[in-house]
Amino acid sequence: MTIPASMNSSDSKTTSLDKAAELVAENIRSEEKFPLVSDLLHTSSSAEYRVPASHGWNVIELQKSIPLPDALFEQYDLLQCRCFMGFFPEIKRAWITVDHRLFLWNYSEGNDFYSFEDQEQVIVSVALAKPKPGVFVDDIQYVMAVATPLEVLLLGVSVEKNLTTAAGDITLYATHMSVPADNVAMTAMVGTSEGRIFMAGNDGHLYEFQYQSEDGWLSKRCKKVNLTLTTISYFIPTFFVRSNDDPVVSLVVDNERKTLYMLTQKSSIEIIYLGPKGNEFFRVFRHNNIATAASMICPSFTEGSSPDFRIVSIHVVPRSESRILHLVAITSGGTRLYFSAIKRNMRYYEGTTAIPARHSIPETLDLVHVRLPEQQGYQSQNQQLGSYPTGNIAKLPNFIHTACYSNGVTIMANAQNDEHDSIIGTAPDCGYILKQLSSMTRATLTELSSTTLINGKTWAIAEIDSSNEKHFNDLDTVSCSSPRIFAVLTNSGVNILSKRRPVDLLLYILSNSTPQGGELQEFISIYGQAQTCAMCLTILCADTFDQRMLSVQAVASAVTVLFEFGGAPSINERAQFGSSETTPSVKYSGRHDGLVLYMSRILMTIWNKSPLVLFKEGLDVPLLKVQQSIRSLSEIQSSLSRLRKVIDENPRFIPEQLGENAVFSPNFKSPKDSSGVVHNTSEAWQAEASSLALIYDLLIQSIEAISFLCLLSDFGITKASTKMSEGNKEGATKLTFEQIICTEAGRKVCKDLIMNVINMQLDQNMSVESISDILGQRCSSFFSDTDVTFYKGLECIKQAKESDEASNSSILLQESLKLFKSICGVLTIEKIDDIVQDYLDLKYEDGALSLVLLSALQGDPADSAMAFWKEGMPENDVRKPVFDRRAACYCCAFGILEQFNFGKSSSKRPKELFSQCLASNDQLFHFMLYDWLLQNGNGNCLFQVESPLVQEFLMFEPHTKEKWNILWKYYIHNNDYMNAAIVQKELADMANNGDKLKDRLEYLSLAISNAKSAIHYQNNAHSQQLLSDLDEKLEVCLIQMEIYNMTDKITSKEVVDSLDSKLYNVTELYNDFAIPLELPTVMLMIFKVSNHDDPELVKNIWEAITCNALNESDGSSHLLPISVKIGEVGTKLYPSESVFPIKYIIELALTYTLEFSNEYQPGYISQAILQAKAPHKSIFSVLDGMIDQNYKEKNAQELRILVIEIISLLESWLSSLSITSDPSFDGNGFPAVIVDDAISKYITAVNVMNTQGLTGRHDTPNIASMSNLVQELQSIQLRIRRSF
Repeated sequence: MTIPASMNSSDSKTTSLDKAAELVAENIRSEEKFPLVSDLLHTSSSAEYRVPASHGWNVIELQKSIPLPDALFEQYDLLQCRCFMGFFPEIKRAWITVDHRLFLWNYSEGNDFYSFEDQEQVIVSVALAKPKPGVFVDDIQYVMAVATPLEVLLLGVSVEKNLTTAAGDITLYATHMSVPADNVAMTAMVGTSEGRIFMAGNDGHLYEFQYQSEDGWLSKRCKKVNLTLTTISYFIPTFFVRSNDDPVVSLVVDNERKTLYMLTQKSSIEIIYLGPKGNEFFRVFRHNNIATAASMICPSFTEGSSPDFRIVSIHVVPRSESRILHLVAITSGGTRLYFSAIKRNMRYYEGTTAIPARHSIPETLDLVHVRLPEQQGYQSQNQQLGSYPTGNIAKLPNFIHTACYSNGVTIMANAQNDEHDSIIGTAPDCGYILKQLSSMTRATLTELSSTTLINGKTWAIAEIDSSNEKHFNDLDTVSCSSPRIFAVLTNSGVNILSKRRPVDLLLYILSNSTPQGGELQEFISIYGQAQTCAMCLTILCADTFDQRMLSVQAVASAVTVLFEFGGAPSINERAQFGSSETTPSVKYSGRHDGLVLYMSRILMTIWNKSPLVLFKEGLDVPLLKVQQSIRSLSEIQSSLSRLRKVIDENPRFIPEQLGENAVFSPNFKSPKDSSGVVHNTSEAWQAEASSLALIYDLLIQSIEAISFLCLLSDFGITKASTKMSEGNKEGATKLTFEQIICTEAGRKVCKDLIMNVINMQLDQNMSVESISDILGQRCSSFFSDTDVTFYKGLECIKQAKESDEASNSSILLQESLKLFKSICGVLTIEKIDDIVQDYLDLKYEDGALSLVLLSALQGDPADSAMAFWKEGMPENDVRKPVFDRRAACYCCAFGILEQFNFGKSSSKRPKELFSQCLASNDQLFHFMLYDWLLQNGNGNCLFQVESPLVQEFLMFEPHTKEKWNILWKYYIHNNDYMNAAIVQKELADMANNGDKLKDRLEYLSLAISNAKSAIHYQNNAHSQQLLSDLDEKLEVCLIQMEIYNMTDKITSKEVVDSLDSKLYNVTELYNDFAIPLELPTVMLMIFKVSNHDDPELVKNIWEAITCNALNESDGSSHLLPISVKIGEVGTKLYPSESVFPIKYIIELALTYTLEFSNEYQPGYISQAILQAKAPHKSIFSVLDGMIDQNYKEKNAQELRILVIEIISLLESWLSSLSITSDPSFDGNGFPAVIVDDAISKYITAVNVMNTQGLTGRHDTPNIASMSNLVQELQSIQLRIRRSF
């Protein structure tokens, strides 16, 4: 088939594959999240089953029956005492004992069996176990324990592979190890993965067969240890020791969790913990009331009230199936009882990745779920599952006597009569479970159930052929062969049963009916289009051997179903939350989703794993190797290749035109939305075709990636990795298979690995062409023509290094430069760095500089990096990688200049290289070059560059301090004072640029100076406004400086740094500093600048200022600190009446004077106001008014002080006038007449107050008496009259 152009392009594989890879990853995550059995059993009981209506839908199918060999029947006829049977699935044999004889029957070969008759006692039980490490030779893969009433023998078992039989040839070896049984019949034996062998005796005790390679000083080579006998029993005569009346009948080991379970004759179960390493023995819990517990959590469990309640078998629940359920017991009525060894409060860890270590140790054995058999199920529940073919539910009671449970599949032998059994098989209905999950958050366990009749009475049931992977989710399969196989051993032979998977059911339907039949429609309704299409691909992608087993009709029908029943894509309009707008979304067809699903299942085992690992194995340094075996990788690749072949042979799979060759069944209905509108639009087909093309691309890449890994193994990546750095090796091991295919980092690692392999091959004198041919044939996307050119260029450099003639070396270097220039647009920066270093080592600087500058341009033919830079380099922009690559190339060029000490050396060579840089027509390079000059302190070189790009560069963002410092100097150099002032203003406002507050103040001062110069040379409204704005900003800046200088109030370095970091406005200064730091003076300064008028607040602040001054005094004087503070603060506030209210301040000072009158000095109040630069006239006016007010109110003490203050003020006023050059005082604004009249008024007031006896306090020596005040007033009045 012809693939769209996007498939054949390898330039952007790693970006275009992201969507396809995400689809695969999403499906893998979905498959991995298939609920565990405990997720489905979230209630205390359940009984949901679906029963097939026809034999073809049976979940368990009888494949064949193998009769016992005649020779074994003859032995059975010689039976005198006992006969036992069972399975050894590990060695693919059934075992049969007839009295003292043991037979190992290779049932797959019919009449092949091995006999053991080297002892004469009746055999009561047999067990197969792994041997303890280091005890036997390597040929002994297993040990077999053979128990008789007198002794227990240990035999060595060797299985040798044989091409003629899958089971191989078996040989038993005498180990000469045995322990006495002491007339105790070992009713059950089991071995652990650590080689321990446990034996249950009919005396009710549990024993262990302990053995070692040879006798020790204090230990025998083998011995029998009673594990359940108490210490006190050793001191009691044996005839007093009674045997247990509830002996153990079955032993089961959980090798994952290191636990041992014992089932007793009276249906009790005991759990034993074997320790974290499996070498200990701790009795944890014994459950003796299982029937009662089951009846309590499930009232429908009728077996619990029966005296015949019996558990026929117990089975381990593996961790892959559940992390909180550990054991399942099957009763004689067919009920399954699920147990947990974790306490109830810790079972919530099921939803997590792992149970904490402290809770992985068994603590109890709780019955947590009762799974009723089919016939005890609720009839209403079975009826409501009507979408599946349903049959009549049998109501006859079960008589289960043998059962097997393995990864969700339950096989039970139900006694029909004394001679025949029926086999009941149940398994999870994964299709229906998925259907539940699509409409609800949690699903319940629904199982398929079927019954099969067999001949004979069942002795044992086991799952065989354990080499096949077992999945609780049997939808997860990529092979139409190798279903799960179970063997049922009866007294007449072995019955081979297969557990039918959904793909087996589909194969049955396709082989026995037409695709238009009702069974197929029913199947699709259960499993959905995607799952059905995935199963069709499973059939179509079968390997050569499996294809021979498939019928022509089945294959043809699979193709028909895939394309005629696979559905069609649609566009769904989804309403956005909180909006009436809708967003279109594509719903792909079942054929599309089935393809992704099938491909995901193939790749699941390697997708999220690292193909490369480090190993040491005695080496000095760790080396790389391919983690997966070549065989497993080849199997995955074969499956992918067969899938590719199916796609290639069916052009309808990925139509080139919209909807082309899209064939539909007459019964197919196009998808509709809730309004009934059909959405089979051309846009949907276009979206699906594009997605399928990417999936196909991913398929090809996956095939080639596996070829690449196989080639790495063949070419000796282990040896080649000896020259790799530890970081590169470590990085290679962190990449998953997905990342190798879909990421730039993955491709880079692949290129590096190839480079190391090729270098190793070159060292062995192999040509580059021969290696590239091999790589090109098998994985061309990993080794392209560009790679060939690159390695040819490297070969030229290598030859130039080895050449003794300068002329020949120069020719080779020029040839390498020519080769590299032809591909430099796609070279990684690491490769460019390596080439540049080689060129510099060979004194080929011109070539190095030429290569990096051309590589930058060729890597971005659309010049998108320039636009990206001009737009401020937005985050998450698709152009960023292109820009980063160009920037890296420029860094190589700058490195060349630095190597020759540009800017520091006066030699000719660096100037020549710099001239070569300036000759470039790459605008972005010029900007980056200018920036590099600034960063290296060579900004003055910009004035020497005759290019308009310099000013453009300086004006572009980011507006750094260095650039703008040069820019305002550039403007001044060109007499553009206004723009210089604007830049200086921006510099002052630039936050977090490393400048201190004093620097910002200096920028504002310079800006004001330049703004004034701009007004001088070009007076306009803009320059006037700029100057006004700068003056205001300077005022605010001075307030910020005031805060900064108050170091006694600022104890936090963070605050100081914050004040340095930027210029704040008045609101920020007030809210962020003045209030939190309690700076009243600053508050008033802010009110002054902002023209804020709040008299009450101002009074409160002045009160706080004077109070603080008083509190900060040393105690020797109270009034002096207040006077100083008033003058100090007033200097910063006057003449603003709103923040320096003279009248209120005098009143406030007067209050303190009255309080500390003994400290009063004349002029204390007026001098404080004068220190604030307030004029005498203003103070006189306020004091005059206050004297009038106090006279009226008859406040003698206040009046005395105010008169003293006005006398002091007038003396100061007159003294200031006397130092002028004008002896007549004219023109100095002294209101002599007004003052003279006021003094007369004061004299009258004082005399009146004195006459009335209102003289105030007399204990204040510095406050003159009323009579003295009159004299002083008259004296100063006389002075004024003489002077004016």
